[in-house]
Amino acid sequence: MLALGLKPSEITFASLIDACKGSQVIPGLQIHCAIVKKGLLCGCEFLGTSLLGMYMDSTRIAYANLLFSEFLNLKSIVMWTGLISDYIICDSHCKKQQLLVTMMLH
Repeated sequence: MLALGLKPSEITFASLIDACKGSQVIPGLQIHCAIVKKGLLCGCEFLGTSLLGMYMDSTRIAYANLLFSEFLNLKSIVMWTGLISDYIICDSHCKKQQLLVTMMLH
């Protein structure tokens, strides 16, 4: 793609992130870095949500929390729902309840 002079878009990166879910966290980290370098993460909630899912699926919960805290100005219902559902999947009921209460207060 790059060799052809085509630039990846937010949708391209979201697809790549989805392919990295689970055990492929190292390529996912590299993609995250490329997204940040290109300035695509600012204002793009579906990229943020994809990254949250990737980090939660690979049990990098601390990375997901850090990413979520970086999105303080963008916390849409999509971001909140994504993180809460990921906590349910990870069986972290205590954190899920705290996050739900925090969401309701905002």
